[in-house]
Amino acid sequence: MGARGGVLVLAALLLPAGGGCVAGGRAEREGPASREIEQLFRADQTDRTPPADGRQLTQEEFLAVGARDLARLKRAREIYRLNLLASPRDFYHAAVILQHSWDSTTAADDHLLAHELAIIAFAGKVPGAGYLVAASEDRFLQDDLRRRQRFGTQYPPEPGLEAGEGITDSLRARFDVPSLAQLRSRK
Repeated sequence: MGARGGVLVLAALLLPAGGGCVAGGRAEREGPASREIEQLFRADQTDRTPPADGRQLTQEEFLAVGARDLARLKRAREIYRLNLLASPRDFYHAAVILQHSWDSTTAADDHLLAHELAIIAFAGKVPGAGYLVAASEDRFLQDDLRRRQRFGTQYPPEPGLEAGEGITDSLRARFDVPSLAQLRSRK
């Protein structure tokens, strides 16, 4: 992790209580866009749920999901730029949406921002945020920089970009990602 990544982690861990953290048992602060970003997140997740009948999406359905993705990405970026993300959960919801960016003109920036927002959510103890920190880093490395994954969350990995063994199992456990043995067994 470069100097910027270390600063981001440190900043996230030092986030003041007034920033809406759940640390210490304090309730999250809901912001003006909390409900909207949650609705966008739920729609994103619904679009990623396979059809109940087990069939593959048709080309028309797939294109419709892509159009909805673009609209969600645009709105999530707007909410972020307007400083309307208030709670760690808001940051998590926005990060998940940005993590799914596929537009070649914005994907790298979206994936990196998703990683940064996921760090805030992780510091705020949002369930699933640790995995998202790892997944967003892997997505940025593999898809945008064409580098080897670190955690092995992008599956199946692109040939030659599988996760290395530089991340220990104790760090993997903190981010709630599979151990090295579990990762190897997927191959």
